[in-house]
Amino acid sequence: MVISYSQNPSLKKTSEEKIILKNIKALEESLEHESNPEIREAIASQISELRNMLLQPKQELSIKVEAKRFDENIAKLYELLLKRYAEMINEHEKKTVGGIKALVNKTDLTIQSAANNIAGENYRFESHYAQAAERAYCYVRDEIEYVKPDLNIYFWLTPTEIISEKIGDDEDQAVFLCSLLYALGDEKAEVVIAELENAKSHAFVITEFNNQFLLLDPCQTTDFREFYGEKKEILEKFTFEGVQIKKFLFKFNNTNYEQFREDEE
Repeated sequence: MVISYSQNPSLKKTSEEKIILKNIKALEESLEHESNPEIREAIASQISELRNMLLQPKQELSIKVEAKRFDENIAKLYELLLKRYAEMINEHEKKTVGGIKALVNKTDLTIQSAANNIAGENYRFESHYAQAAERAYCYVRDEIEYVKPDLNIYFWLTPTEIISEKIGDDEDQAVFLCSLLYALGDEKAEVVIAELENAKSHAFVITEFNNQFLLLDPCQTTDFREFYGEKKEILEKFTFEGVQIKKFLFKFNNTNYEQFREDEE
């Protein structure tokens, strides 16, 4: 059913209503030209939500729009502040090799608590690691939202921050997952920072069990064993956002740090 609000002469449109009507019109035009069923459904849902907003009392609508505007302005302010102090933050967050290795920490209380919940009772590494590792991977993949801030700032979130806010970039998620695997008894698990073919960097976890190579990237929706097999084949198969690995830059865990030359991997 199409509702034409402009035909009602008694409706005096507020600026908020005009913005909503403009957005509805733009979405309806997009809907006419969209053939993908999933995208059409998403657009239709947005249109329905906007129409429902128009049916709300003007005061309530105005409050919601103003609240949204306030949140957007606060976000802009935070972004400006972060950009202004980016150099200072980056300098403060610089880590030595020892500091980087210490990021993978099985003694952190948050990591221990999460690992204990994942492992369950009577856990034995030799018998239960594969199942526990899969649960750890699925937990990070499904519960921690991947975010990549478009800011030239480099810092690491703590395990407590990651769990409480349920967010993290690729490096945060890789370190968090590697720490969980380490707490589960896997001393081979390592965080890898790789350069992709598009010159961007991306972090993930590598390990091995049953004499097979395993690559875990919780930023994607892939299954636990999607990248499990012979190392060479897995590294050729892996992509992030459709882009393959060009080379490893460095890898680390609690006991090891290795930086790669151009010809190494």
